[in-house]
Amino acid sequence: MKIFAIIQAGGAGGRMDVLTRERAKPALPFAGVYRLIDFPLSNLANSGISDLWLSLQYQGASIEEPVANGRPWDLDRIRGGLRLLMPEQGTGTEEEDGFAQGNADELFRIRDQIRNAGMELVIVLSADHVYRFDLMDAVATHRRLDAECTMVTSEVPLEEAEDHATVERGRTVVHQMPGYWRDLGQPHLDVAAHQDILVAPGSWIAGTVGRGGCGRGRPRGRLRGPRPDHDRRARQHRGNRSR
Repeated sequence: MKIFAIIQAGGAGGRMDVLTRERAKPALPFAGVYRLIDFPLSNLANSGISDLWLSLQYQGASIEEPVANGRPWDLDRIRGGLRLLMPEQGTGTEEEDGFAQGNADELFRIRDQIRNAGMELVIVLSADHVYRFDLMDAVATHRRLDAECTMVTSEVPLEEAEDHATVERGRTVVHQMPGYWRDLGQPHLDVAAHQDILVAPGSWIAGTVGRGGCGRGRPRGRLRGPRPDHDRRARQHRGNRSR
């Protein structure tokens, strides 16, 4: 099956206030040496998905430089690999030109590019979530249930539920994501994720940034990100451990 992914990393991140005045939200640091964008890229690479588009918009250069054309994830290829999507003008109709007004609008604007890519399945990811997930598990659910759309879900506290919404249309099915997941779209959520590392050193999230792990049972199942010299190997974060 021909599969490719789209990572939507163009939002302004206004809810992060001063943290995103000079850089995009996916470029924000996490656990000292990683960035939020490292999570979707690592999960895709560790799931064996090597054709992907990274959509940039607000402060795009702050993501483009550290991503380094996909080299830390072995995605700098002649065919396939990582492709950067930038907003354009003068290339289509009025509804396709310029900046998108949200995630759904962005997908609508590039619908022809998606169609012309000739893929059988498209995976759409956000760039401000912390999690570990083998995306091929969701693909298996999608194929088994002959779905038009498969939504990967996670349980959140009731007070956070209003921040998330879904729209069901056609044959939409749900795949429950196991394990840890956090949306870091607001400052207090970012703080909470870092507290998870410090107060629970034996948890998955502490192990992920502490031992470089991001994947499930795959040979290269680790969280990867660019080193200062853009080396292909991940720089492991030893982290602080409570005593």
